[in-house]
Amino acid sequence: MTIRGSILKISDFMPTEEKCLEHLRETRWPNGIICPICGSTETKRNGTESGKQRYYCYGHDGTFRDTTGTIFCGSKIPINRWYYFIFHYQRNIPAKRLMEVLEINYKTALRMARKAQESVKGSCEEIKLKDVVEFDELYLRCGEKGKLNLNRPPRKRGLKLRGRGTMDDDKPPIIGACDRNGNLRLKVSEHADSNSICSFLVIMAVISDMMKVFMDDFTAYRFLDKTWIPHESVNHSAGGYARGKVHNNTTLKFPKELLWL
Repeated sequence: MTIRGSILKISDFMPTEEKCLEHLRETRWPNGIICPICGSTETKRNGTESGKQRYYCYGHDGTFRDTTGTIFCGSKIPINRWYYFIFHYQRNIPAKRLMEVLEINYKTALRMARKAQESVKGSCEEIKLKDVVEFDELYLRCGEKGKLNLNRPPRKRGLKLRGRGTMDDDKPPIIGACDRNGNLRLKVSEHADSNSICSFLVIMAVISDMMKVFMDDFTAYRFLDKTWIPHESVNHSAGGYARGKVHNNTTLKFPKELLWL
């Protein structure tokens, strides 16, 4: 199985079960064990079950494990294989190929993929961008080939449209905003217009205590001229991509693999 010139094997990124549980514990509870059922910190170790650490919680007078309340809870798939699946799936490796490597059936692979996707929904809602914030957008070609009952006439060249697109012509815009501290927000929109960008900026509250917004000369950003938000732009149409610290080149560096979230 060749992917990007290499062969995907079970030996690639397959940590031990113990290492995965240790990582999960340290990531989930960096400041000490907290009961995922009642939120109490009054806990103690309470033996093991099938090699997995159990804890006793004085708050609700019951027990829990490292995986309680996570997508791994109740799964018959070992956690290290979950880690393997998630690691490669977020790199755009199809679930069908991972199914073959992990020797699981396709329904199980799809269920794992959906659980992984559901687990990250809303996880970016609390990210606030500040200081210098860059805006940009890209247009992701997609299609509905193979789907039945589309309730629309076929578009013979729907995926060969040039320039900016919309959700209706199978080329939805993805609006991106990032600061220079490494924080990123993305949103798939029906249109790339002033209303969509304003909604992303204001309603989703992606900006907090920022200094300036940097963007290109796209007309959809001109509504910023009527706001209190300090902003500057670079004229890509005239071949300008940076003017000192004024640029939106950081957003262009983010790979499309991030969009699986």
